[in-house]
Amino acid sequence: MSPGVSPRRARVRRIEDQVHASEPRISALIRDEEILLSFNEAAAYLRASRSTLYRLMHRGQLVGRKVGRKTLFFKGDLMDLLRATGVRGGADGQRAQTEQNGDKVD
Repeated sequence: MSPGVSPRRARVRRIEDQVHASEPRISALIRDEEILLSFNEAAAYLRASRSTLYRLMHRGQLVGRKVGRKTLFFKGDLMDLLRATGVRGGADGQRAQTEQNGDKVD
């Protein structure tokens, strides 16, 4: 025990260390597709507005699950949506979308 640290605090630190040591094993059990995102997190992940999420839900392209007052989305569903629409992120995605629309890209 370190000087000036109470026995209770030392015990708490040992427990915290054990919990932190087990976190990588726990997160390895949860697949990326099974992670739930809130409405705002889903919008941020897709880099879309809230109205776009509502539109995708209305069209049946995206399914949200109501849990109480919250709407939650599986991250896997968001990834599937991106794959189905052929969207690529970053400048390459913008270039591909512009070329697809027939606009000239410099």
